[in-house]
Amino acid sequence: MPTRLSGPALRTFAFLCLAALWAAAAFLLWRSRVPDDLALPRLDERSFFGPGLLHRAESYERLVDWVSLGAILAQIAALAVMAVRGPRSRAASASARSARGSSSGS
Repeated sequence: MPTRLSGPALRTFAFLCLAALWAAAAFLLWRSRVPDDLALPRLDERSFFGPGLLHRAESYERLVDWVSLGAILAQIAALAVMAVRGPRSRAASASARSARGSSSGS
């Protein structure tokens, strides 16, 4: 009698299928070649877009740069906090676990 996948087993199966599909696509794309004599046209964005739109795009690009820098600084700060507090919080959580375990009878 066949069994139906559900919950974690279904998610694991779906993840493995997607990973296999990704690996197959990567393998096929890796083998592709770009012609040596490929000449890309020289495009001037000012001939396609107006100055207002270009200014907004540059402004957006600056915003993305600042947000990226903020994300990097936040990660560094979080790592620094964990480096300082990590050993203490690990010891505190271990003692809390042992206290819970002794009070619950396990």
